[in-house]
Amino acid sequence: MDILGKALDNPERPLLALLGGAKVSDKLLVLKNLLGKVDTLLIGGGMAANFIKALGLSVGYSKVEDEH
Repeated sequence: MDILGKALDNPERPLLALLGGAKVSDKLLVLKNLLGKVDTLLIGGGMAANFIKALGLSVGYSKVEDEH
């Protein structure tokens, strides 16, 4: 994480971050930190279904976390 921290201190712009995985709850702190530092944040993988559902769209049989 030290390398990542240095890269986020004074990055070249535009800066894009791609974050994925299954559990949003495990990555909430990372998401919050990235939101203030990147120009674009892309959410992929199983984690994306949670955001799609939050928009009121169907996610079919995709697994989503319980709402908190």
